Amino acid sequence: MDSRRALRQKYRRSTFALVVAFALGIIAICVEDIQLFNVRSTASFASRVLLVDRQKLPPLEKNDLEKFKIFRRYFGEVLIVSPNSQFREIRDRGVKALHNWSYVSREVLSTGHPWCSLYRDNWVCTGERYKQVLRETAHYDKSFSLNAFPSNSSIYIEGNSWMAELVYTAICNSDVDRTWLLGGITANSIFVNVMRTNVTLLLVSNHPLQGDPEKSTMLLKDINFNPDVIVRGSTNEDCRNGNPNLELQHMQIYTGQFPNAPYIERKGQPLVPNICRADFSNCNYGKNGHTCLPGPVNTNSELLVQKILSVLK
Repeated sequence: MDSRRALRQKYRRSTFALVVAFALGIIAICVEDIQLFNVRSTASFASRVLLVDRQKLPPLEKNDLEKFKIFRRYFGEVLIVSPNSQFREIRDRGVKALHNWSYVSREVLSTGHPWCSLYRDNWVCTGERYKQVLRETAHYDKSFSLNAFPSNSSIYIEGNSWMAELVYTAICNSDVDRTWLLGGITANSIFVNVMRTNVTLLLVSNHPLQGDPEKSTMLLKDINFNPDVIVRGSTNEDCRNGNPNLELQHMQIYTGQFPNAPYIERKGQPLVPNICRADFSNCNYGKNGHTCLPGPVNTNSELLVQKILSVLK
C-alpha cells in the first residue's frame, strides 16, 4: 500500500515538473523569439507585441530586438505588421458602423488606385463623389517614394496627423520591408525600413515626444538613429497656440545634437488639401479636417518628399 502511494506521489511530482518545464519553455520561446506570434486580434502577450502575418515578415536580428525593446520603453505598445494585413479598426460610430475594410478597399480599388491597410479609419472615404475624385486624381509618382532615397538614408519626421497623412502616403507607395507601428492600433507614429537600400524613416506623430525635443533626441541616440534630415511639422498644440520661442528651442536642440542633418520646417502651410474631406465624408469640401487617403493629397506628399530629396542629394 505504501509503495503504491509512493509511486503515485512520484508520478504527480514528475507530471508537475514536466508541466512547469513545458510552460517555462513556451515563455522562453515567446520572449526570445517574438516571431512565433501570428495573431490578428488586438489582444497581446505581456510583452505588448502584435505580429501580423509572420510568414511575410523578415526575421528580427539581435540589433532589431534591442531597438524593439527601446521603442516599447518610449511608446508602450509596438505592433510589427505586414502592410498587406488589415489590422486597423473601424471605430463603431455614426456612418462608420455601416462599413468594413473590405468595402472601403473595394471602393478605392474600383478606381484603379492601390489600397494600403496602414490607413486609419478617419483618413478614408467612400461614396460616389470620392470615387469620381479618385478617377480624376493622378496616381502617386513613384519617383518620390522611399525607394528614391539615397542608400543608407535615415529620415526623422514629427508632426500632427496632417503630416502623418503625407508620410503614410509616401510609405504606402514604397517597397517597404519592415513596418513597426509605435503606440498601439490607433497610433500615427511609425518606423519603416526599405531593406534593399537600407533607407529608414521614423515618424513621431501626435505623441508627447513632439513637445520634448530633449527626450526625442534621446530616443534617436538610444536606437542609434543618426538622421540625415529632420522634418518638423505643426503639432496640434501649435495649431491652438503657437510659441515662436518654443519652436526656436526645438530647432536649436535638434541642430545642436545632429549638426550635419538639414532641418526642414513645414509650418504655416496647407499640408493637406481641403477639397476632399475624410472620415467617411464622401470627399466633401471642408477645412480643418483630415483628407481622404488615397486622394489629391498625393501631390502634397510628393512635394514633401521632393523637398527632403533636395537636401539629401
